Amino acid sequence: MRKSLIGSLACVACLFFAVAAHAQDKVSDKDFGALIEPLSKENWKSAETISLSYLGRFKGKEDTADQAAILRYMYIRCVGARLAAKEYTPAVALAKVKRYTGKKVITPVLQYKSHGVFNLISISDDSTSLVLCGANDAGTYIHTFEYYTLNDPAALAHVSELEGHNIRMFARIKSITTGGVTMPHFEIRLDNTDIYDAAEQ
Repeated sequence: MRKSLIGSLACVACLFFAVAAHAQDKVSDKDFGALIEPLSKENWKSAETISLSYLGRFKGKEDTADQAAILRYMYIRCVGARLAAKEYTPAVALAKVKRYTGKKVITPVLQYKSHGVFNLISISDDSTSLVLCGANDAGTYIHTFEYYTLNDPAALAHVSELEGHNIRMFARIKSITTGGVTMPHFEIRLDNTDIYDAAEQ
């Protein structure tokens, strides 16, 4: 059974906000709850607004904080969801996220499966990167195609050992483009990717 993306977003955010909230004190538990509610209901408009407002709290060097990286991923996925629903044109959606090129993101906890479709991490057909097809929980709208180039490409030779594991990725956005006409979505290429087994965190 594939792991729910919304549940995953909530899970990874809960973990990092619990660990980092006292050190960074940028997003409180109450603030975080206000974001999780619309995410759990796939209310992308509200979640987009809230995540962007929280991102605005990270200035200068604070922009590299883990909380900012988590929120950045959430925000991009919210915009991608609204692009997929054709609430945004590709040009408008791209204008909202282009500024994050070169920035760090932290993904939700997702399961690695050698075969699967939505909201799972797998290896690309040419075995050069990890891929994610991000969608809503019902699998009716594709939000993103994400391609992750690892810091250690040799690790791909052993990626089958992650089968069934819940993993999280820390990566840098290399580029964001749009694709599709009848099913518009983001195509995101990421590099400097490190993989972490959620069970070991």
